Amino acid sequence: MESFPSGDLGGRLLVAAYGAVSLHHWCQRLLRLSSVTDECHFYLDILTKIIGESTVVTEEGQLRVHERRRIALKQIAALWSLVLDTFLISLFASQVLGLVKPMVGGFAFFATVSTGSIVLSRLGDPHLELTPARLNRDMTIMSFLVFGATLGMPRELMPACYMARMLCFSFTTRQLSNKVNIMLAPFYLMSHWINTPPDAPMESLLFNVFGEIVAVALMMLILTNLDTKETQLASATLELEAKVEQVEEAEREGGAAQRLLSVTCDAFVRLTHELKIKTPSRSLFDLLMCHFGSGTVNQLEGTPFIRYIAPAEHQRFKDFIDESSKASAPPRSLHIDMKDSSGVTFSAELFHVTVPSLSGEQEHLIGISNDNTDQYADRSGRESANTQLSPSWNIPQPEQQSFADAKSFSAQMDMKHILGYGVLSGKVSQGSRGSKSSKSSNSSGSSRKADLKRLHSLSSIGIVIDATDTNHDFLIRSLTLSFSSPAQCGKELLPNLMEWLKPSHRQNVSNWIQSHANAHFAGRPCQEPSLRGTKMSSPFPSTSTLLIGELLVREVKDELDSAEGSAPSGASSTPEMYVDLELRQIYAH
Repeated sequence: MESFPSGDLGGRLLVAAYGAVSLHHWCQRLLRLSSVTDECHFYLDILTKIIGESTVVTEEGQLRVHERRRIALKQIAALWSLVLDTFLISLFASQVLGLVKPMVGGFAFFATVSTGSIVLSRLGDPHLELTPARLNRDMTIMSFLVFGATLGMPRELMPACYMARMLCFSFTTRQLSNKVNIMLAPFYLMSHWINTPPDAPMESLLFNVFGEIVAVALMMLILTNLDTKETQLASATLELEAKVEQVEEAEREGGAAQRLLSVTCDAFVRLTHELKIKTPSRSLFDLLMCHFGSGTVNQLEGTPFIRYIAPAEHQRFKDFIDESSKASAPPRSLHIDMKDSSGVTFSAELFHVTVPSLSGEQEHLIGISNDNTDQYADRSGRESANTQLSPSWNIPQPEQQSFADAKSFSAQMDMKHILGYGVLSGKVSQGSRGSKSSKSSNSSGSSRKADLKRLHSLSSIGIVIDATDTNHDFLIRSLTLSFSSPAQCGKELLPNLMEWLKPSHRQNVSNWIQSHANAHFAGRPCQEPSLRGTKMSSPFPSTSTLLIGELLVREVKDELDSAEGSAPSGASSTPEMYVDLELRQIYAH
C-alpha cells in the first residue's frame, strides 16, 4: 500500500478499478447470454469431457500410448531419482556443516522425499515390467508422496512441488489424474494452512484458496490437452501405418501389373489423379517419338497425358478412366486415336489399372498397344476376300519364313553383312591397312585370290557424291544397293525385309504391305496410313537397333527400272509387283 500517495485513497481507487472491470465483463456476458440453461449445459459439457469422458481410441491405440508413456517414465524416473538423491546428500551436508539449521519440523518432508527416491529408482529399472494398471497405481502413490512433501516444506520449494505434481499426473489417463487432482486439492489447502504463520493475515489463507483453485484448473486443462494430443497422435500414427501398408501392397500389385503391361503392351505410363504423366517409360518415348537420350525420360513428367490423345477422343478417354476406376467395373480396353510428339495420329488400344498413392488420391497405370496390327490384318482380310489376289503375289508371312536357314548360308553368299555382320567370321573386321601390309610380299596370286569371295547376290552399288565439297573428302549424298534377280543367284541368297525387322514388328509390316499390294491389284488407292515406330536391326556397329519414325509407300509398280535392279534373263509369265518403301525420321535406339 505504500506505493500509493495516500493509503485510503489508493486502496479505494484500486477497489473501484476491480469493480469496474469485473462489472464490465459480466455485463458483456449477460448481453451475449441467450439462455441460462444453454449456457449451463455448455460449461457442464466441457467439465464432463475434461473429468469423465475419455478420448475415443482403439485398443491398439491405447497400447501404443501406454508404450510411449512407459518408455518416457522409465527415462524420467531414472533422472528424477538421481536429482532427489543429489538433493538429499546436499541437504545432509548443509546441515552437518551448519549452513542450514536441522529441519526438526520437516520429518514428513524427509520421509516422503526418501520414499519417493526409492519408488522412482524402482520405476527406472529397465527390467521392471510396467503394465497400464501398475503405472496408474505407482503414479497415484507418487502424487500422494508429493503432497506429503509439502508438510514442513520450505515455501521456497513449493514451485518445484507443483511441477512434480503435474509431472506425476502426465503419465496417467486424464480421467484418473483429474479426479485425483480434485481430491487432493483440500489436502493442499490444509498443508498451506498448517505452514502459514499464526500471525499471518486472513487474506493469506484466502489467496491460498484462490491459488489452489486456479492451479488445479490449469493443471486439469494442461493434462487434458496433453492426453488428447497423445491419443490423437497414436491414432494418426496407426492410420498412417495402415495407409502405408495399403500403399505398399498396392505398389506391389501395381508393380506386377506394370511388369505385365511392359510385356504385353508396346508402352506403359503412370498418371496422377489429374491425368498428368508421373512415371514415363522408355517405351513411351519410343511410341510417342520423343527425343532420345539417357536424360530425356524426366521431360514428360508433369505433362498432361491427354495432350497425346486425339482431340475428338478426349471425352471418350476421360469416360473410360472414370468408368474403369470403379471397383465394380469389369476389366476392358479402349480403342482410341492417339498422336505422337510431331502430331502424327495413330490407332492404339489402352489398358487401365488404378493404383493408390501416399496422398490418398487414385493414380492410373496405362498400358498402350499399337492397334495397327489388328487393324491391318482385318482390312487385309477384307480386301483379299474382295480382290482374290493371286497367291504368287502375296507377301510372305513371317511365320512362313525360316530365318534359321540363314545360319547355313556360306559367307560369300550371305548378304547379312550389310546389316552390320562380318563377311567371313560373322564379326566386323578389325583389320587395318597396316596389318594388311605386314603380310609377306612374296605371297602368291592364288593365295590372294583365296581371300576374295564373290558376292553373287549384289549386282552393283550406286553412289552419288558432292564433287564440289573437296574439303570433306567428297560427301556421300546417296547410296543405292542393287541386288541380282532371283533367276541369277537364287532367292535363298538374297536378303529380305522381314529378316531386317525386329521380330515383334514383322507381322505388322507384313500386313501393312499386303494391304497396299491388294489395293494396287484392285486398281484403287490404299487407305492405310504410314507405319510408326518400326524397329529394325541397325547396320551401324555403334548401335543394335534403328527406330523408324515413319515407314511409308512411295509407289507400287509392276516392273523394276534398270537402275533399281537387274531384270531376269528371258521373259517370265509370272506377274510382278514391286513396292517402293521410304524410311523417315530414323533414330538410333
